[in-house]
Amino acid sequence: MCSIGSDKTVEELKHRPTLYNEDERLYMVSSIKFVHQAFVARGSGKLDFAEELKRIKPDFSLLILMVTVRKKELLLKGWVYVML
Repeated sequence: MCSIGSDKTVEELKHRPTLYNEDERLYMVSSIKFVHQAFVARGSGKLDFAEELKRIKPDFSLLILMVTVRKKELLLKGWVYVML
């Protein structure tokens, strides 16, 4: 399962329009062999997928960020921070 940021969230974080709109990005991510389901995160900000993650309750999650998130910000939201 994979989430992508909405166009609005990406533009807010990067301060520019997206190169590909959310439908195009969703199509690309969905076409990856190892992605069983993809969706556009409904939240906003750097951790826009947090509500979906609480609802889905996966056994584990991998967070790959294209923006900077402070360790403290993750810990305050109840995340476990591991640097690989």
